Amino acid sequence: MRRRHRPAGAAGQGLAEFAMIFPVMIVLIFVVIDGGRAVFAYNAAQDAAKLASRVAIVDQGTSTDCVADAAARVAARSEAPHSAWCAAARRLDIIGSTTEITVQYLSLDYSSGTRLDPGSCSPVRVGCIAQVTVIHHFRLSAPGLYQLVNYLAPDGIDLQAVARLPVERVWS
Repeated sequence: MRRRHRPAGAAGQGLAEFAMIFPVMIVLIFVVIDGGRAVFAYNAAQDAAKLASRVAIVDQGTSTDCVADAAARVAARSEAPHSAWCAAARRLDIIGSTTEITVQYLSLDYSSGTRLDPGSCSPVRVGCIAQVTVIHHFRLSAPGLYQLVNYLAPDGIDLQAVARLPVERVWS
């Protein structure tokens, strides 16, 4: 058998090419992983907003004290749904984290088109729109990417999900 001869200076060519491509590949892998985490976090926030808006049209409560809410349900021996805020918090398992949840009851203002008016739906009545907004402050996990995104967007990445459903019955 004959041996193949390499030209002089080509002995380390593969190692040099690998050394140039390896950091790029690692960054791309972290981008894909963090992108998947961001999509998962947005999907979870959207799911929590949807669930909470369904609870909001049935319960019509805006309590943010989930412990008191659960205690009241136990004291009343009731299986009534808990407040929409607590439903979203339980769905996301985020009580005490960096996620903001707001529950509002809006009405349609037909005098200026079909604009949602946040101030005129108190007390809650049939036709009001229950709007739940979930804002999740997403943080990247890759160290280098985190510093780059923090430099470009110092306030971080906010994933916002909004769900709106009409109130069809008022519970007293």
